[in-house]
Amino acid sequence: MVATTQNVRWLAHQYFEQALQRGRWRKIIGWLFQRRVTLLGLDEVRRNVRITNSIDRGLGEISLDAIGGSVNRTRDFTTSFLPLKYHLLERWTNIMVAMERMEPLPPIEVYKLGDQYYIIDGHHRVSVAKWLGIKELTAHVIEIQTEGVAQAQSVLPQVQNCWQTAGC
Repeated sequence: MVATTQNVRWLAHQYFEQALQRGRWRKIIGWLFQRRVTLLGLDEVRRNVRITNSIDRGLGEISLDAIGGSVNRTRDFTTSFLPLKYHLLERWTNIMVAMERMEPLPPIEVYKLGDQYYIIDGHHRVSVAKWLGIKELTAHVIEIQTEGVAQAQSVLPQVQNCWQTAGC
């Protein structure tokens, strides 16, 4: 039986509902155990460093596990990119349908700071890809060079610890 667009959309909607519920539960658990579950903002890291330059690294495959945060959508997704807000439904569903049909999608856009990536554009694509078990996506990478990267890296262990211990 060939899946119709309507069936794929319905299934994508159901997946979104499941992901949203998991994300909200993780937020509650994070609150109870005083652990961060939302994405780390690039601005939080940039407070400790001085940007000296940026280099356009072009397109390449990046590991979704190396994405440490976001430029501007820190409250919309958990650190594991589960959605936290219902208004994300339509876009998330459209991305899921496109991925299930293997339609080409534009690369995500990220800043690279140290070993971590921060999403500029593509939050929904990353969320759906992680839900589907995809490990890598094509990304347009802009590397940020700084003074004090070691200081910036000291902020990241709290997020990485959350991923490892609580499955955030």
